[in-house]
Amino acid sequence: MHREQGRLDAAVVCLEQSLRLMRAVGDRLCEAPILRSLALIHSARGRFGEAIACLEQSLALTRTSGDQPGEGRVLQSLGEVHCMQGCLEDAGSCLEQSLALARATGVHAAEAYASYGLGEVRRQQGRLEEAAGYLEWSLAVFRQCGLRQWEARMLNSFGMLHAARGDPAAASSAWHSALAIFRELDMPEVAEVAARLEHDA
Repeated sequence: MHREQGRLDAAVVCLEQSLRLMRAVGDRLCEAPILRSLALIHSARGRFGEAIACLEQSLALTRTSGDQPGEGRVLQSLGEVHCMQGCLEDAGSCLEQSLALARATGVHAAEAYASYGLGEVRRQQGRLEEAAGYLEWSLAVFRQCGLRQWEARMLNSFGMLHAARGDPAAASSAWHSALAIFRELDMPEVAEVAARLEHDA
């Protein structure tokens, strides 16, 4: 709850206390999601080295326990952190593994998240047709699941994809659709997308 409310220092304190407790009682399985949560806070603060260290510990624990869905989630987060750092090859490798695990375990939402991440990586690598395939599949799943916030994020990504393809009209249409949902849900991405549309007007 602290993390969702933006109280990151309080969130770190609570998570570190939980981690010490789990280690004291020898509950290795519960350590993994706590470490992943810590990593998300570190990455939000730009502390990518600390985030990766937590995620690598979490990944080892999920693999040791045979928790494939958990392993897939950690790989997805690791891929996202690498992408934030601009390490696109490492990001793509992690997200490909995450996608394969999601498909093997039949978790469609996890598959959509990993596919979205891969679409973003491929877009940044200039592999636009590959990116489109990943993003289109993810958008369909998010719409089917009624995940409006993720639908908006996908539309925002499509705007950037269309812009990279040299199609400003399609980019503007996608961004306007994304902005409408962001405003409806009162999401922080409103300012970013509105500024992009104003700049490209």
